[in-house]
Amino acid sequence: MKLLIADDEVQIRTGLAEGIDWSMFDIDQVYSAANGTEAWELYNRHLPDIVITDIRMPGMDGLELSRAIKRKTPSAAVILLSGYADFQYAKEAIQIGVADYELKPVKLRSLIEMVKAAQHKLLAHRQEERERRTLQAARCLEKLALGEQSNLSMGACEIVRYLTNTDGSFVCMALEWDGYAVRLSALSPERREQMYAEVGKQLLSRFASEEYVATDMRERRFYVLCRLAQVYSADSWEASVRQWHWDLNGTLTDKFGITVSLGMSAPGPVEALLRLMGEACGALNGKLVHGGGVVFRAVSGFVPVRHYPLPLIVEQKLAEAVLHLDVAAVNALIDRQFEEAGQIAGLSREGVEELCVELLRILYGVWPEERKEERKEERRSDRPEWSRAIFLHYEIMQTYKEEVLRRYMMTLERQRNGSGGKHTYLIAQATDYIRSHYKSELTVDTLAEVTGITPNYFSHLFNKEVGVPFREYLNRHRIDEAKQLLRSTNLLAYEVMDRVGFQNYKYFCQVFKKSEGCSPSDYRKHAVPGKL
Repeated sequence: MKLLIADDEVQIRTGLAEGIDWSMFDIDQVYSAANGTEAWELYNRHLPDIVITDIRMPGMDGLELSRAIKRKTPSAAVILLSGYADFQYAKEAIQIGVADYELKPVKLRSLIEMVKAAQHKLLAHRQEERERRTLQAARCLEKLALGEQSNLSMGACEIVRYLTNTDGSFVCMALEWDGYAVRLSALSPERREQMYAEVGKQLLSRFASEEYVATDMRERRFYVLCRLAQVYSADSWEASVRQWHWDLNGTLTDKFGITVSLGMSAPGPVEALLRLMGEACGALNGKLVHGGGVVFRAVSGFVPVRHYPLPLIVEQKLAEAVLHLDVAAVNALIDRQFEEAGQIAGLSREGVEELCVELLRILYGVWPEERKEERKEERRSDRPEWSRAIFLHYEIMQTYKEEVLRRYMMTLERQRNGSGGKHTYLIAQATDYIRSHYKSELTVDTLAEVTGITPNYFSHLFNKEVGVPFREYLNRHRIDEAKQLLRSTNLLAYEVMDRVGFQNYKYFCQVFKKSEGCSPSDYRKHAVPGKL
């Protein structure tokens, strides 16, 4: 701390400045002034923490000096000296907000106690102010992390105001609890608070000298913004952080059975805070492939991959494998997709979730009734079963893949055990389409396109499930509709033919006679006596 002594009496001024070893009381700089004007100049130049001043001095007196100091720095500590026990002086001193008031002749022991009390008050105020600004900076950092504050010039103001030195480089670290949903829930609230306190203590011991801001570590992911100390190169600083992280995880594992993963940005200016945060989060995506408990460093020019569409050929092969209940083919196709995804640099959690969503969309597109079964078992709401909510707490690629395969295998097993039965979904979809569009020209190719499978496979599956070929089923339905029209209308036979989708009258009569054993006209005579 710094101390300023102002007194027009040389003996008192020199005695106080040189007669006491102020370094014993953590005061390393002492300034002295012979009057108030000189004292005010020294104060503006050096901004001392504590001022000891006589009241009666030529020029600017002690009370006027105190007022000026308190206006400029409300937290400054001022101790007044006076040779007069004047109540008016004491009253004014209280109004100004001075720290203490000592009558001359000065008693050194008493004055030292006043200085120590002022120091204690100053330190307490600074700590309180530091905590307040740290909290404001942390809240601002959280808003930036959540995307609630994108205007850096305004959003980072509290952070910049908190840091006493914004020069040089900063590093952002994103830390994530491994197994957040499972491991933290296994700890009691008291144990969790102990764990947070342990991490806070470890952060303070490592980064306090470099200045840092940390967000609330009770969240699944929390952030630490730290100024890179000048004594470190970027590589040596990273090495020290890796060692700190190793020691931290050792302590957390021993005491609480949990670890944290850490993503580290490249060094950059505080003005690039949003980029630094993005780099730290992107680095943490390495956890998808390599697992937790590791430090991941941002790659230069990192661009997160948030979209992973499946190639159309893969969709078709997988859908066909599901239709054939081919477990080996399904496993191989899904394994291959996750293997290829894991090789994509910058693949994000959103990208993996999209891959899973697409895979489940194919499964439930073939067997939509399975989606209802899954909802019953898991008591879910009406949210689509392949919603991203399924994967909310997943952290590594393997667990994503296991969940997708689990759902595929459950579905295939149910279908193999006969829960699908006759008229599977695709064939039901085909027969519904026939009943709605029988008046139009329908072919195997048309229905294959509707159901999303090949024409040959459609013909095979239709014959197997329905028991008759597609064309025969279509003709039967058209004849049933024709019979209804013959009974209920006065339409001529060729008009009925046109209404039910036949293009050739001779062919219509042949099909009708084969089905009913008589011509359309004879059918009407027997079905509706009196009608010609």
